[in-house]
Amino acid sequence: MIAALVAEGLSNPEIAVELRISAQTVKNHLRSIYRKVGVWSRLELAAWLFNRDCKTCPFRALTVSRHHERITSDLLSAIPKDVC
Repeated sequence: MIAALVAEGLSNPEIAVELRISAQTVKNHLRSIYRKVGVWSRLELAAWLFNRDCKTCPFRALTVSRHHERITSDLLSAIPKDVC
């Protein structure tokens, strides 16, 4: 659960409030998680979850095609019409 909240971008204090535990407890759990999966940072943990196709990774909720479509439409809408 903590790993999934980290992958969503929550800070330790935000995770603590969400789970009703202390920020120090969150920090202790993260240290343990990092050691177990062999990562050193929150970003590496999020990438580890994503690459392992873990169900807890929030980015797995988007299919690759939907994600690609969203990025493409965002980029295209940012290009001035007289350029296209």
